[in-house]
Amino acid sequence: MLFLFCCSNKPAAIDPIDTYTKFKALYIYNFPKYFDWPNANKTGNFVIGIFGAPNDLSKELNKIITNKYVGEQKIELKFFMDAESISNCQVLFIPASNMTFINKVKDKIKSSPTLLISETDGGIKSGSVINFVIKNSKLKFELSFKNASANKLKVSQSIAPLAILVD
Repeated sequence: MLFLFCCSNKPAAIDPIDTYTKFKALYIYNFPKYFDWPNANKTGNFVIGIFGAPNDLSKELNKIITNKYVGEQKIELKFFMDAESISNCQVLFIPASNMTFINKVKDKIKSSPTLLISETDGGIKSGSVINFVIKNSKLKFELSFKNASANKLKVSQSIAPLAILVD
């Protein structure tokens, strides 16, 4: 009986989360290793925010960050449904579907050191520090040292060879 179960012709379940989404989640988890926040932001939980409702990326990111830390800070995932609700996050991902709200988001986070990440054409010009792009069918990311500085973040030079530098 066990033999029949193991050798059935039933196809294996296909993971519905695409590869780009999985890599974006891994990148978002790893980006904090290359940035330094002011000491005031190194207490409490390390918050990664998603601007909008839970989606495939947030599900994948949640799997990765469970029981993980940035320095001494436990990583926490939060969702912000509107710009007014954004608070206390070190990283904020804004999906392409919500980029129409970028100016409101920037106004809300302008006084806090926040690593703003987007995934749309012109994301860096809109104020993101990091912007995901697809080049030659590969997921890459653009990086703006200027926008990082404007967001009160220090960037490690070791990330530069991995990125498409915009400024």
